[in-house]
Amino acid sequence: MKKGPLVLIVIIILVAGFFLFKKSASVPVNLPSETTSSNSSDLETINPVVDTTATDTTTGTATSSLKEFTIENQGFKFLPATLSVKKGDTVKITFKNTGGTHNIVIDEFNAATKTIGTGESDTMQFVVDKAGTFQYYCSIGSHRAMGMWGTLTVIG
Repeated sequence: MKKGPLVLIVIIILVAGFFLFKKSASVPVNLPSETTSSNSSDLETINPVVDTTATDTTTGTATSSLKEFTIENQGFKFLPATLSVKKGDTVKITFKNTGGTHNIVIDEFNAATKTIGTGESDTMQFVVDKAGTFQYYCSIGSHRAMGMWGTLTVIG
């Protein structure tokens, strides 16, 4: 038997094994949830929050953090209606639209989702570089005036 076809078969097996291993390594993991209250005092929602913090190995202090939130609308309200992060954090918000045509805008961080319809979702990501309390809202028509807003608190 010639060595050429045998070498080709071994290369094909190695390449296929690499792609199968790479695909299985990227399977998502379910993470614990955090309960957060909403605009309405009697409503609560489960909001997954992921905190990925890098640590400076020389000082042992946190250097950066990724905070992930999922926001849904219930009528003309966002759930959850309050988010809290630290200055310097990277914030990733996934908006899941449960009805109507909506978006989420945060002017101070030049961040916004696309305007999406019922059943759609969109994600935005930004770094919070200033402390304070900032409003996120739906910019469609009078939705903001109708109560479709929440607050992002950034602790200095």
